Amino acid sequence: SRSHSGTSRDVQPVQGRRHSSCSSRVVKPRPKPDTSIRVAISYDKIHGYAPGDTVSASISITVPDRPFSTITTIWTKIEGVARVDLQEKVFFCKYSSHHCYFSQSTTVWTPVGRQCYVAVGTHTFTVKFRLPRSCDSSFESELAHIRYSCTVGIERIGKISNKTEMYFTVIRPVDLNTLLSVMSPLSVTETLYDRFFPFEKGEIRLNVNLSKTGYVPGQEIIVNAEIRNNSPRTVNIIRLKLYQFTTFTTYNGGISHQREERKTLRSIERNIFVESDSNHVISRSITVPSMIPLHFRCPNISVAYRLKVKVMTSRILGESVTVNVPITIGSIELR
Repeated sequence: SRSHSGTSRDVQPVQGRRHSSCSSRVVKPRPKPDTSIRVAISYDKIHGYAPGDTVSASISITVPDRPFSTITTIWTKIEGVARVDLQEKVFFCKYSSHHCYFSQSTTVWTPVGRQCYVAVGTHTFTVKFRLPRSCDSSFESELAHIRYSCTVGIERIGKISNKTEMYFTVIRPVDLNTLLSVMSPLSVTETLYDRFFPFEKGEIRLNVNLSKTGYVPGQEIIVNAEIRNNSPRTVNIIRLKLYQFTTFTTYNGGISHQREERKTLRSIERNIFVESDSNHVISRSITVPSMIPLHFRCPNISVAYRLKVKVMTSRILGESVTVNVPITIGSIELR
């Protein structure tokens, strides 16, 4: 045998190399948006617009240090969109729906000749747009929103578009005088037939009367409740609650899905005394809180208001009877 007197060396693999026949690719850095320019958007009305109003947006573009070069175009986009996003907790299915009220894009600046830059200083543009009369009020929820916005976009060669977006508010007025159904009085009756402890039968009848069903924020709802107690117990509590119910409709693969969200606007509770085998008429009031009345024409979001009147024999393990009355909340009071 032949011996080798040389020292042995371990061959270490070279990190970061791939043994492949393909040549290495050079990854180009992703272009970043230029932050050396400031864009500000302001509106001529700070308290919101009504459908049919003209929106005037003032756009200020400030170049602080050096000319903003390699610009291909500056554009604006005004749009109104309603969107609903729901997710089922059990099967993790996602449902969504989208409704566009309007969308309009306008080019406010293009290069003249070969001068593809905006000079140092502040440049102001004004964009005007008339809102369609079909617009609904602005709305925000965990599940959905109705938003109106103006977006300014600056397109540059080799750069990501510089986009600035600002929302504005739309409030749709609701004239109760145009809704004939809210002017008439309403009477609703519910009866509880039950076997009361220990072995006695009886009933509690609740009749709720309203002089009208249309109200505006800040107005009192006068509730006249007639209680007929033919049970062995005493009715001693009356509770009034004003609710807002919002129904969301979404779609997935052609299958529609709905979810309802309930929000308590106001609640009051009063002690009363209606003894067994007696009738009483009780008048109570609840005030509509300060709010923006919502009446949507959007096919994916609907809102309804309801007054719940409940009388009970006890807060704990007591018998109760409930009457639900539909209410319309508007912004222009009945004359």
